[in-house]
Amino acid sequence: MMIATDLQSFNIMNDIGFKKFIYCLDLKYVLSSKFTIRENLMKNLYLQDFNKLKQILNIVNYIAITTDCWTSVATESYLSVTCHYINNNYELKSTILFTKLLTKNYTAENMMPY
Repeated sequence: MMIATDLQSFNIMNDIGFKKFIYCLDLKYVLSSKFTIRENLMKNLYLQDFNKLKQILNIVNYIAITTDCWTSVATESYLSVTCHYINNNYELKSTILFTKLLTKNYTAENMMPY
C-alpha cells in the first residue's frame, strides 16, 4: 500500500535505508523482491479496487467523465480520465479511471490515438 499511496518506486525494495528501516522493525522479516511486489501484490490490489469500483458504479444512476492533460514535477506529460458520481450518501466522489504517459506534446493531432 505504501508504494501506491506514497507514489514510491518499486526500487525502494533495494534501497539500503529502507532495508535497515524494515530490519529495525523486525529482524526476521524477509523483504519481497520488487518483482514480487509488482507482479503479485500490486496486481492483486488493482483487481480488488477494480472490482470494488465496478460494484459501486453498477448502482450509480449517473456519472460524469472528465479528461485532463497535466505535467508532472519531472516535466512528463500525462492524460487522465476521471469518473465523477454521487454515492448513496449524496457525497460527490471522483475516481481516476485511466492515466497515460503522453510521449508527444498534447495537441489535438497527437491526442487522436488515445
